[in-house]
Amino acid sequence: MFGITEQESREYLTQLKDSIGNSQEVSGKISLRKELDIAAVYSKLKETSTNSNVSPTSGEGWITETFYNQDKKIGVLDFLVTNTRVILQNNGHEYTIKIDRLGGVDIEIKLGTKVQIPEEEYRRIFKDMFVNLGLSAEKVDEFKFEYIAGL
Repeated sequence: MFGITEQESREYLTQLKDSIGNSQEVSGKISLRKELDIAAVYSKLKETSTNSNVSPTSGEGWITETFYNQDKKIGVLDFLVTNTRVILQNNGHEYTIKIDRLGGVDIEIKLGTKVQIPEEEYRRIFKDMFVNLGLSAEKVDEFKFEYIAGL
């Protein structure tokens, strides 16, 4: 995975053991100044795992795949996912739609301090935005909004 020799591997293992022995932590840590072959890491995790799961995508631009061997977690990889953000400024409010290439969507409104607007109003605006993006307006009805008061 790192393109290192067996001797280098043994030296790194010794360093790792020493870092555990010299620490209050349960696990140790060392730094390697080698390039990581991510394809090899992924292949090795797929080969040694009995199952894995991928986090749901939410338009934020990343997902996580967690690998297990039986019930023991053996690895976690975070992946960047291409995404885009569409922002509409309307009456001093900022409406944002985030969409990633795996189909994840997140929507958000930023309001001024202590400002509230009727749910029908912001849902209508998001529905218009969805239609302008070629998405189904009805999908907006599947979102639940949480109001967090500003300072």
